[in-house]
Amino acid sequence: MCPHIDETDMDLLANFKERFAERFAESALTPAELAAHIGVTPTSVYRYLEGKHIPPFAEFVKLADLFRCSGDYLLGLTDEYAAIPFKAPPPFSEQIRFLLQHFGISEYALHKNAEISRSLLHTWKKGATCPSVPNLVKLAALFGCSVDFVIGRES
Repeated sequence: MCPHIDETDMDLLANFKERFAERFAESALTPAELAAHIGVTPTSVYRYLEGKHIPPFAEFVKLADLFRCSGDYLLGLTDEYAAIPFKAPPPFSEQIRFLLQHFGISEYALHKNAEISRSLLHTWKKGATCPSVPNLVKLAALFGCSVDFVIGRES
């Protein structure tokens, strides 16, 4: 299990495990085939199935695209499953700037209200890192929108 995971993250992890297992079973892919589609090892796929990890940002987006579902559905934040195409997201460094401007929130307010460190926010803006899935959920809650809007998969 992830050493830095809190109770909210445990709920996300449990929800993700359940939804991932459902979508994976319906896909008829083997773990090796799924791993090849999203660019991870089969071991990572098994960790997702066992509920030990939530994939990092890029792999999470690839999974949602492969399963043709929203990120919110994959995380159990909504029960609405609609096999609809989503647009390719922009680099998160561009998306975070868009979100701050779109919602009229300062970096300081984001830092305080979402409890995300300023240094982490800075690395996102520089394009050095992308947010973890739990941080995507924090951002969606702060902005009052879907995880897919935060990612840039929906308008």
